[in-house]
Amino acid sequence: MRNKTKTFLILAGIILLGFLLRIIGLDKPDGFWYDEAITYYSASLNSIFEVVKSTVHGPLYFTLLHFWIKFIGESDLVIRLFSVLTGVLTIPIMYLAGKELKNSNLGLIAATLTGINSLFIYYSQEVRFYPLLIFLVAINALFLIKSAKKPDCKNFTCLGISMLLVISTYVLSFLFVFFEIIALWIYIYFEKKDFLKIFYKFLMSLTLVGLIFTFFALNNFISTFMGIGKYYRNTFDVFPFDLSVLFMIFQNWTTPQIIGLTNNITGYVEKLFLNTPINELAVFVLFPMGIQLITFLKGILEKKKLTIIHILAITIIGFLGVEIIATLLNKFSIVTRYTLVCVPFFILICSYGLFIMKKTRILMTYLVLTSIFYIITVPYSAPKMQRPEGQKLGAALLNKYPLNEKDIVLLPLVPYQLDKHFKKKSKRISLESTFINDKKGLASIIGNENAQILNAKTSYDVFKNYLSSKYAPKSLEKFLQKKYYNNLENGRYFIIVENKSFNIYSKRDLNFVTNSVEYEKQSIIFMLLSKLTFDIVDISYDNLIPVSIDNNGPWVIYIFKKDN
Repeated sequence: MRNKTKTFLILAGIILLGFLLRIIGLDKPDGFWYDEAITYYSASLNSIFEVVKSTVHGPLYFTLLHFWIKFIGESDLVIRLFSVLTGVLTIPIMYLAGKELKNSNLGLIAATLTGINSLFIYYSQEVRFYPLLIFLVAINALFLIKSAKKPDCKNFTCLGISMLLVISTYVLSFLFVFFEIIALWIYIYFEKKDFLKIFYKFLMSLTLVGLIFTFFALNNFISTFMGIGKYYRNTFDVFPFDLSVLFMIFQNWTTPQIIGLTNNITGYVEKLFLNTPINELAVFVLFPMGIQLITFLKGILEKKKLTIIHILAITIIGFLGVEIIATLLNKFSIVTRYTLVCVPFFILICSYGLFIMKKTRILMTYLVLTSIFYIITVPYSAPKMQRPEGQKLGAALLNKYPLNEKDIVLLPLVPYQLDKHFKKKSKRISLESTFINDKKGLASIIGNENAQILNAKTSYDVFKNYLSSKYAPKSLEKFLQKKYYNNLENGRYFIIVENKSFNIYSKRDLNFVTNSVEYEKQSIIFMLLSKLTFDIVDISYDNLIPVSIDNNGPWVIYIFKKDN
């Protein structure tokens, strides 16, 4: 009884610590970043049908957030609290999974590593589905361990439900679940052959339900991201990749110093060693990475026969292997957030490795103290990081002007990306929807013939002349005149919104890039956004009256008025 009370108090302390670390800097003064703004837009639609239809990933998170917004509130802080809640609830679930794996001591190690994990803390403050995904994967791990230890109908049913919930949150997790099933089958085949019949029944039931959802979700995902349908480009080309990115991802999994969460940093290892003081590098990066790599390997290699640890490891290796191969084939780009589904399994393996090592307390003390010290004292630690772009800053610029439905606001990617804080009525269009994904808009910058032959393979050749040109095409000017300028009433505004997170190239950069071997290593979408912005600003100076140029953080807005 005394031991149970002690364990309960320690676990309560770990949960409290995890909660406190997750509410530091929760109210981000710059507001949402692009992905969060899109998430808010989808979740805040009027009906569940619209919410589900608008999502690229699984509908579960967006549905839950829809009701959270409807009944709890929609301030930035309140919406972020939903992620905090799921992040904190993951801690006791990981305790239960660790306890099921061995005993309560292992459970406390798993809960502690979950509570102080900087990557988990960061996403516990983000308005995205990742904290819910981590929570559901932790539940999945719990029932996977139960099913491996006792393969009966009850445990398999709970495992199947947890798998479907994971898939319904993040579409690519169908690969994770696939390798999890393969790993579980291998384990049961070699270690518990008497339970194969019940496993096959479980597999048939799961397949019938899971394939239906996976087909629709995956079809939506592929059509959006992989260059199918109206998209001629691979959306993943915005994420640069080299092998040092894998080091960066592992660093994000295991250390308090996390980096490159919105985009990859190429040549990262060299930059890390050149720019980080050796003591900081050793204490906060190399030692934590080394400890968890050793404990991971220790957990896997402890026994020669197949164990539950190997089920977890095979699932991680299979999922990451597919992502890495797809990245090397230019069909995908692995980034830290696309690997989050693996991290709860990884933590359980490391926890087991720590548990069986002789110096568990010393290593755990080091990991805990360095994480807490870094999070509290470093201004760019996980909970203190401001999200990029700062949608609230861009909206504040637009809110200065007396806009109405007769004004036109041209945004970079989607017309609704500032809707969380920019409530004034106006006609909102975007560069991506009007000129990049629309055939008439495309024809205005590259001509009809080129627009007809445009696809993922020809895109760099087709756009090269346009991107390298110093002047805007006359056809683009005629398109703008016919569609927008001529229909704008006298005295009304035409506003061009630029964000340096998307418009990353200067005019000089484009002249250099399009005449060098580096050209095809750059992202088509970012080059187009930059060039189109320059051209439309120049054309607007010739056709409208310039009012002002205003900026706030990464945002720049060009205000023009029609006055004939």
